[in-house]
Amino acid sequence: MKTITIRFVHRVKTHDYLIQKYTFFGWKYIQYSQMGGFGDSVDFLYCKDTKEELLKEVLEDHYKMDKRFVKIIEYPELKHY
Repeated sequence: MKTITIRFVHRVKTHDYLIQKYTFFGWKYIQYSQMGGFGDSVDFLYCKDTKEELLKEVLEDHYKMDKRFVKIIEYPELKHY
């Protein structure tokens, strides 16, 4: 069973949530890359309207795991105004 330490970041102006994971170097945003036409890649942050949707998308796309097999430690969320 894998243990993931996360926290949500609530952006008040846009009314959505971002997610961060705790690493050796501190809190880092979880993001994904999309490849461009000529070998370029662009990084995007995972962003959803609710915490549940965001957690489900991150577990499926980034970690490629089901919620049943992951122990999640959630820290209090941050609010960006």
